[in-house]
Amino acid sequence: MDHRLMEELVKKSKDGDSGASLQLLEDFTPFIISTARKLYINGHDLEDLIQIGRLSFLAALSKYDTGREFCFPAYAVNAVKNNYHHLIRKAADRNYEPSSSALEHMTSGEDIEEEYLRRESATLLAKHLDSLTAEDRDLIDWFYFKDGSIKEYADASGQTYNSVVKRKQRILGRLKQAMSAK
Repeated sequence: MDHRLMEELVKKSKDGDSGASLQLLEDFTPFIISTARKLYINGHDLEDLIQIGRLSFLAALSKYDTGREFCFPAYAVNAVKNNYHHLIRKAADRNYEPSSSALEHMTSGEDIEEEYLRRESATLLAKHLDSLTAEDRDLIDWFYFKDGSIKEYADASGQTYNSVVKRKQRILGRLKQAMSAK
């Protein structure tokens, strides 16, 4: 927008022309939105920040002295930015208390990285267990999850003890190889 046209709209707005105020606000809205998008203030979303910017602009418009030697756009931009900075300082001055769960993790003896690695390994193991044949998965399930013995499994499945031991070793070898290859 032309500087002279803007100054005329400011004078009309100061004289009570709400249409001129609206036109100026519309012209400055892209700047306000652009500035608001760059900010994060706890407790305010983007729409709140845009509304605060618009109110700051309208306050600057009402306080602007047309007899001054500097132009209105510079005055309005500084007023909006200063108001945003004031909000940021005010939010930073409030006492910040970290959430209790974050405090518990920081003070507990548990290692977050170890927990993550343990979960990833468990997920990978479950994936490889699912890729086993039904008979192999049944043997692993019997021995590790149902706490059954090899002898009991051999008797129940009609196999010899030695064949079950060798099959279990082959299955565990394949799982170990798959887990180390990732």
